[in-house]
Amino acid sequence: MEPVFHIPLSDEQLIALGEICAIQGQIDYIMQLTVENALNIKAGTARAVLGSSGLKTNIELWAQIMRDKLTDRMALSLVDLVVKDAEFLAPGRNDFVHAFFAEITPNGGIRLSGGVDRKTVVPKLTRPVMAVRTRNQQKRAAADLSKVRDIAARITHCLWKIFMTPPPAALLGKPEPKPHPQSESG
Repeated sequence: MEPVFHIPLSDEQLIALGEICAIQGQIDYIMQLTVENALNIKAGTARAVLGSSGLKTNIELWAQIMRDKLTDRMALSLVDLVVKDAEFLAPGRNDFVHAFFAEITPNGGIRLSGGVDRKTVVPKLTRPVMAVRTRNQQKRAAADLSKVRDIAARITHCLWKIFMTPPPAALLGKPEPKPHPQSESG
């Protein structure tokens, strides 16, 4: 069944919109894996730790845990990159997921095409398609979908590298390596 109004996105934009949602799931899951490893807890407990529905809240909590537990400098720099990218991802994702897509008329009006009876021929768009947030009518160019999708994908790569970083020996149940004794002279 078709929706009431035509969705004026290209196939590539529709794919990017779907991928943003799917990649968000990967982000949540890999964050849970890293918390599970860093705190040496069960998966269910890691899910509870990151139980907020808000990405920003989860990222802040996750980042604090990672900064407290990680010792690898490269991994710590990736934590900072994830936090920075998430500041762009959360609102970017929301701009598209909680929006409808339309052409904006020269006088600022919103033009949905197709109509309820679907007998209206979908006109060729003459202006860029905008995502219009349902909450506040804020508009964002649909052309930005690929940018938001790519940021989400980059976050997954950073998270995976963090996950693959060997944990400190104490988390593996091994004794911490003892420092080399310095030779005493004289």
